[in-house]
Amino acid sequence: MLEADEQEPDALQCFNVEVEWGHRRRGLATTIYVLAERVTGRTMENALDGIDQTEDGRALWHQPERPFG
Repeated sequence: MLEADEQEPDALQCFNVEVEWGHRRRGLATTIYVLAERVTGRTMENALDGIDQTEDGRALWHQPERPFG
């Protein structure tokens, strides 16, 4: 689910992104986030930083030179 951040009008948050096991680590979630930024004109922010975030979610947000956010 994507939603605008009410307190940051230029920000976009994403919750409950899941990629099936056989398709993980191929850049699918990264591509979704990049596309969401392009379509909305908003910048993705890590809404769950340190709160109930999976290891894969943390890796997504901590990748070097990530193309979103």
